[in-house]
Amino acid sequence: MKATRMNHREITLLQQETEYYGIEKGDETMSSHKEFLEEKEKIDKLVENGFRIAKVEENLSGAFVDFEKPNEKKQVEKKQLHILNADARIYFSNLLIKQQKQQ
Repeated sequence: MKATRMNHREITLLQQETEYYGIEKGDETMSSHKEFLEEKEKIDKLVENGFRIAKVEENLSGAFVDFEKPNEKKQVEKKQLHILNADARIYFSNLLIKQQKQQ
């Protein structure tokens, strides 16, 4: 097999692709699936603790999901998550639909 020599532009493009897809960077760049699992875990913890999705704002930076939970003093405890991963955005959207059906 003959080795081919890559030019500087090809090497740069390959490096950008590996960074984008989380290849060869170890801890520096998370894979998309790992990012999804981490964001899903944060969402699940809030839901398990009695929080409900109250508001969603989406923009080019991701989705800002506001969670609310009434407490014993008739006050509302609020938390916000910034969701970046597309699969995690689909996940919380499905939770929101399920939540609305339960009302």
